[in-house]
Amino acid sequence: MIRKYSASVTELLNSRKNKKGSLLHTIKQQHELIKTTEQKLLYFDIPYFNHTKVCFYNGKKLVLKTEIPELIAKFRELKKDLIALLNTNEYFKDLSTLELVLVFEPKQKASSSEAHMPNSAQTAFKNLAKTLEDGQIKHAINNLLKKHHHE
Repeated sequence: MIRKYSASVTELLNSRKNKKGSLLHTIKQQHELIKTTEQKLLYFDIPYFNHTKVCFYNGKKLVLKTEIPELIAKFRELKKDLIALLNTNEYFKDLSTLELVLVFEPKQKASSSEAHMPNSAQTAFKNLAKTLEDGQIKHAINNLLKKHHHE
């Protein structure tokens, strides 16, 4: 049987029942860590970080997400330099792994008529498909582009 809770997420996270080791305690800790990490990244005057959000940080590994496909290649190019720069800050002193993942998060609830891929994303996917050798991935990208082109 499923219980219906009327408590908000904030109330749940701040609950006295929220004991160390519990799932809610772990979620709260990770959320606070992500917010702190995002604040620390603001200290660096690196424009790329303005287009990313922190997904995960555990002291050694930092995972960021972006909606801009071109940033993936830039981060690969600059990964060692970015890690070295971040290591200059006490908060990131043990950082050894930096990853950037591509996500497309809906800005609003989209009905089927509103599900439209931005032109920049379509162009990025077309360029990506041209460079790929894997036929299945190319086919999947082309199907995605066709789907969004007809809507």
